[in-house]
Amino acid sequence: MKTPVGMIDSKAAAEMLGITDQTLRQWRSLQCDQPVYHKLNGRICYRPRDIDAWIANHAVSHLR
Repeated sequence: MKTPVGMIDSKAAAEMLGITDQTLRQWRSLQCDQPVYHKLNGRICYRPRDIDAWIANHAVSHLR
């Protein structure tokens, strides 16, 4: 089964985040703070824009 148009699979999402697919799986199972994901036909999918938004929301500024 193919990943729906405009979506990426868990492996590609993990690559975008610089983590392993296993870490992303753990985040889902532990319900940690994580990017929004969708379960479509039993498959976990992510929108790249949701990954980008999650990264942007976790930026840390060291300005004083």
